[in-house]
Amino acid sequence: MAAASAAPAAAGAAHPVGAAPRVGLLYDERMCAHATPDGKYHPENPERLRAIWKKLGEQGVAERCVIMPAKEAKDKYIASVHSSTHVKLMKSISSKEHNYRRKNLASNYNSIYFNEGSSESAFLAAGSVIEVAEKVAAGELSSAIALVRPPGHHAEHNEPMGFCLFNNVAIAANYLLNERPDLGIKKILIVDWDVHHGNGTQKMFYNDSRVLFFSVHRFDHGAFYPSQGDASHCFIGEGDGQGYNINVPWNHGGCGDADYIAAWDHVLLPVAEAFDPDIILLSAGFDAARGDPLGGCDVTPDGYARLLTKLLGFAKGRMVMALEGGYNTVSIANSVLFCAKVLLGDQFRLKPPKDSPFDSTWNVIKEVRDELKTCWPVLRSKLPKNVPLRSSSSYVEVDGMSIACFGSHDTSPPRGAMWKTVPHRLFFGRSSTPCWGAGGVAFLNPETNYNEKSWICMYKITLEQFNDVLFQENRLVKDDNEGGKAESPDSPLIGLSEIESLSSNKALHLEPIKDSWYSNVLYLGQEDSIPILTMTCPSLDVVRHKAGELPLSPPSDTYSATLIRGLVEGKQLDANEAASYIDAAAARGL
Repeated sequence: MAAASAAPAAAGAAHPVGAAPRVGLLYDERMCAHATPDGKYHPENPERLRAIWKKLGEQGVAERCVIMPAKEAKDKYIASVHSSTHVKLMKSISSKEHNYRRKNLASNYNSIYFNEGSSESAFLAAGSVIEVAEKVAAGELSSAIALVRPPGHHAEHNEPMGFCLFNNVAIAANYLLNERPDLGIKKILIVDWDVHHGNGTQKMFYNDSRVLFFSVHRFDHGAFYPSQGDASHCFIGEGDGQGYNINVPWNHGGCGDADYIAAWDHVLLPVAEAFDPDIILLSAGFDAARGDPLGGCDVTPDGYARLLTKLLGFAKGRMVMALEGGYNTVSIANSVLFCAKVLLGDQFRLKPPKDSPFDSTWNVIKEVRDELKTCWPVLRSKLPKNVPLRSSSSYVEVDGMSIACFGSHDTSPPRGAMWKTVPHRLFFGRSSTPCWGAGGVAFLNPETNYNEKSWICMYKITLEQFNDVLFQENRLVKDDNEGGKAESPDSPLIGLSEIESLSSNKALHLEPIKDSWYSNVLYLGQEDSIPILTMTCPSLDVVRHKAGELPLSPPSDTYSATLIRGLVEGKQLDANEAASYIDAAAARGL
């Protein structure tokens, strides 16, 4: 686990000694034509593909691969897993007849947008995964990476959802099993390491013993997207497919390399060995990567390389990676780069995980094994004892930032959370921050304006914790390099007397930090007799913003996506509405 020594990454025993793997790499700029119809920011955007392609080119990896163009899928192959109604709609959605209806049609679905390029991109994405899977199955390639979008694993039989239009991996799996029996593919392992559950793929093979579907994902007790109960470990397949559906559901963020490796070593790898697949299709989402604005997990490029290396010991190394999610262009490019090097057989040192698995991870692994042990006797074996674990009880999620926060002295979780709208204008000011990089950060105009409505998420925390947040947001927490601890000011900024003043005056400018960005505390009423407090800029800064002395600036993509994620997961707005809300706040002046 965390104490394991670094090991060289290799492509396994799939190829004769000395033989260079032939790795396919499919990229086609035409799949970048799928974009938001109004040009507004969206996490699933064309720059995701371009960033990966640029990184692979700069590092000399692309030129070592067999470059392949995209190829549109035939209707009949898509119709093997999707309804004819769904195929027809996706084929026509970019036509002129839908010019004035696309936005309304998209609003009928969960987290979906359409534009003039959506149809071609969707058919190219599906066809491209078929193309590379066929060549790997036939032995023309040892493995392949399909850089495709839109992603696919959320798309269901009759419904696009979660940024996905067609289920690319499911279509390719069905093609190999039912359209090309001559290739000898009788058993397929689908591994979905995207941070979100592959709900669409699960449902398409839930009764099929020819496909072993494994999904490791955030679940958060059913609250994490797509927020469907069948993402739990209890859903193991039905009929002939009983035991062939495996879910490993994390119940909080922050899971990293050690957690994923533990799931591999104690669940996936023993079952995969017993299943003995003929090929592996990897739903390769990289939104569990460190710094991803939607995932909130902590997998590093080294971690992904380790997971992939372990998988290459099966199916004679025949591996197809199809891109799914991943919304931080830096982390997704670096992660795909490391995976490509593994497939190419490069020998390089991988850093061992810095942390041990969470205790909650170990509990999930036990539950999964117990649920499946009658189907897979190999899971009846005893788990190792005295495994070093870290506590998940003090875990506080702060994701998407370029530097970490030190956290509160009081590490107890919030006693509750709820959403509220307040009559204050949301705006984005300043030009950069240490945490989020270039771009503005969110402030509320201290002045009440009942023509405005801003969403805030309220956490029930202690006064000590609120003071710690004030210290952190105003950069008053220092790192004690000698002691390795964080140092905060000794005296709180807000005490009972300040709360009494706030309830009367509705705002309090904190004189000890008067020149800081968040030196103004607002009183927004009460909830269950507990005062609602937030922090924002002083009124003088609003005047300076209006005069142009301080810049108004839109947020960075990472920061924006994190705010959008909060609104969506808080069930206040869907993804498109949340993006429009943030864009509108960033575009208008004071």
